[in-house]
Amino acid sequence: MNTLRVSLFGRFSLLARDQDLTGLCTRRMQELFCYLLLHLDRPHPRETLAGLLCGDAPTAQSKKSLRQTLWHLQTVLESQGDPSDGRLLQADDEWVQLSSEPWLFWDVAVFEQAFSLAHIVPVHKLEQNTVETLQDVVRLYQGDLLEGWYQDWCLYERERLQQMYLIMLDNSWSFVCGEFLDPRGWQRVGEPLLPAQDRAFYAAHSPAAPSLSPPGEPLVSCIMPTANRRAFVPHAIRYFLRQDYAQRELVVLSGRLRCLTTVSMSR
Repeated sequence: MNTLRVSLFGRFSLLARDQDLTGLCTRRMQELFCYLLLHLDRPHPRETLAGLLCGDAPTAQSKKSLRQTLWHLQTVLESQGDPSDGRLLQADDEWVQLSSEPWLFWDVAVFEQAFSLAHIVPVHKLEQNTVETLQDVVRLYQGDLLEGWYQDWCLYERERLQQMYLIMLDNSWSFVCGEFLDPRGWQRVGEPLLPAQDRAFYAAHSPAAPSLSPPGEPLVSCIMPTANRRAFVPHAIRYFLRQDYAQRELVVLSGRLRCLTTVSMSR
């Protein structure tokens, strides 16, 4: 059986022999496949799946649509190899189930497996090779789950995986900061040239740092680019605010102003 590689982070993609599997071309087929994949090795009633795919459509129509979608999906999956290697999609008159197979690789499964192993270990007990593996897995997060999809079940899973991503990012970054970054490696940089009115603004709104550049403490600027990733901005800002270095400023660069103006730090 050819290995199927499924990517759910960012835009949906399904590869066989390193080429796009074009048979899975309709959104309804993709929705059904992704839902079953995110709930792998679990039987699902046909009525539930029909409701997810067809919403408020009449029962007879939604069941017919589900039958057709299942048939097309089964045909596409079985076209990739010998059925004796294992049947990925199993269905009877009442239940439908997608089963895990060794020739099925998908990014969310690898991501969740790494999370289950790493999040229960205190940061100070992580080994370097474990952190390196964790950082490799974090790179799988190429974007939010199934970007452009807004079904209720997808939004729920997206939020859940976002939280897992932030925890793993937190652990790997805390480990690096605690074990491998030496504060003596910081380099002094020249103080930025600020207009007088900006200096007055900083002095008035920085009670922890009454002067912009006291002797021996240069201003440290942290630049944070973001591409409309509003869910992560408060988390990043909180990390910045936790630093105990007084002379610091955060510059957030965003392609969309709305990404920042609607951020609530209470989150």
